[in-house]
Amino acid sequence: NAEYMGARPVLLSVRLSHTNHMTQSLAIPSLGLLPVVLLTFPLLNLRTQSLWTWASFATVDSPPILQGVWEFCCQYPALVSHFLFPSVLAFAMFILSCVYFTVKDLSHDLRTKTQPEHFPTIRDMCLAGIPQIVIYSVANGVSWVLFPRYIELPALAPTLPQLLFEMTICFLGGDFLIYVNHRIMHVVPYLRNHVHSVHHKYHHPFSWAGGWVHPIEDLIVVGTQVFVPLCVMEVHPLSFWVFVTMWVAFLIEEHSGHDVWWSPWAFLPFGWGGGAVPHDIHHVKPTKNFGFVLTIWDRMFGTHEEPKPRVVPPTHQGPIHSLAVPLLSWGLFVYWLSSVHSSKPRESSRSEDIHHDNVKLPYGVW
Repeated sequence: NAEYMGARPVLLSVRLSHTNHMTQSLAIPSLGLLPVVLLTFPLLNLRTQSLWTWASFATVDSPPILQGVWEFCCQYPALVSHFLFPSVLAFAMFILSCVYFTVKDLSHDLRTKTQPEHFPTIRDMCLAGIPQIVIYSVANGVSWVLFPRYIELPALAPTLPQLLFEMTICFLGGDFLIYVNHRIMHVVPYLRNHVHSVHHKYHHPFSWAGGWVHPIEDLIVVGTQVFVPLCVMEVHPLSFWVFVTMWVAFLIEEHSGHDVWWSPWAFLPFGWGGGAVPHDIHHVKPTKNFGFVLTIWDRMFGTHEEPKPRVVPPTHQGPIHSLAVPLLSWGLFVYWLSSVHSSKPRESSRSEDIHHDNVKLPYGVW
């Protein structure tokens, strides 16, 4: 880790004359992505009845195993049927994930820290977090009032195989799109120097800095997240909600600077998972590791660099209170789930309404 973690932060100083080599080195392999993009999404049009029937495993005689959870959600149709409800879930998960990693940063938990010599200060977290909380709160609230659009909720919950299948497709499609978007942000000089450079304001990643992006890039990232479930295939609302919350949690984890047990890097086999460990390399070597949740795109297109094993300090066991947030969250989830199963099912669950080495950026030397 010391080989790529110890790069000293430098001021943003990028000139077009210095970026020619990097642009050429990335532009040529990026052209190979074009036919993949053009061919992938027509093939991913999953509206055919046979594939949908195979994925849903629908049964007529018995309700899906998630029916109790779905009926509980549908008790609040004015909330969950609003088309911006997924945005509310995303914002809530953003806050919870950042608080989780804030506890680790304030307690200086070296067990999971990828760059042990760099912890964010309270000032750093306030300067990055407070503006985002204000902006996202106001944007969600105003949009909720100005655009009172509602969707019709289905009576049945998705089957468990259907939910897993839909989430898998959403993650594969969304992660591929964000990989392509990320490479374009580095290839085009204007986007790299005036848009994507906002995300590279902070010298070392931490949770609240993960969402610190230019408004244009923010809209593009949201677009990559919702394109597949909204435009390519029809997914169940519950599948979409779970996907959105997990996507945001992984987004924060990727920039947290912590190697946690629930990171895709930790639990996916064959080194296919992304996360904070491989993403830290990208901020020092920006021609490597463009992926988000997965590393398979970097491996396919030759931009992957394998992280070196992280050495955990043997004498530091970490504070016990760093487990408070995940334990509390899990306890609340178990309590909520038990209350759902003990509640009486409703008769109806429909809503009433519907780079390169000589180019410098803040995170390190390109």
